[in-house]
Amino acid sequence: MHMIGANAETAYDLLEDRIALYKYRPGMRLSPDQLSNDIHIGLTPTRTALQWLHRDGLIGHQHGQGYYVKTPSADECAGLYRGNRIQLDGALALADAPAANNNKDNTSRGNGILNPEDLEGGPDAGAINHATAHLFAGIASLAASEIVIRAVQTINSRLRFIRLIEADVFDDAGRELNDLYSLMNDRDYEALRASIGLYHDRRLAAAQEIIDASFARAFRQ
Repeated sequence: MHMIGANAETAYDLLEDRIALYKYRPGMRLSPDQLSNDIHIGLTPTRTALQWLHRDGLIGHQHGQGYYVKTPSADECAGLYRGNRIQLDGALALADAPAANNNKDNTSRGNGILNPEDLEGGPDAGAINHATAHLFAGIASLAASEIVIRAVQTINSRLRFIRLIEADVFDDAGRELNDLYSLMNDRDYEALRASIGLYHDRRLAAAQEIIDASFARAFRQ
């Protein structure tokens, strides 16, 4: 059972990568047998990975038809941005509370996430996506709540294909992320809350443009 679980986690990661990178296009049916052959992992852990991907909202399921790659919509994209903002805002509110401020010196610089200098030199879309996920996971951990941490992890996964497109829509995405890291490392949580709000406002306003760009990329593959 332990081996099946480990293999299922590997299968999950591999399939998530392929979906995010449009190796499997929107609307495509996901056959467990075919996927098992594609990623060279047994059928049982592959089926488990598909169940987990569906649980996390990364793929769809239709009775009698099986699993399929979801077709993203601007409304879904906007909902994910709103959910992410709510979770991060709550975590930062807790971090900025008096009791948390008394313990700031006990928190390691950057909370174990990447430093701003790691983003210098014009990072590509993959680097921005990776660094954003680390930053938001670090912010979520400030809440010391497994529910918040898990919620942000799930949203990170569901937004991954979107964040790979954001660099095409926002030419200052790297610099913007760099600024958020600086505030996090300075533990200026009040300013970070405001910046996180502006970060999400920009994306909510551009949700349809981002989705259009994602489709354009999907069918260029």
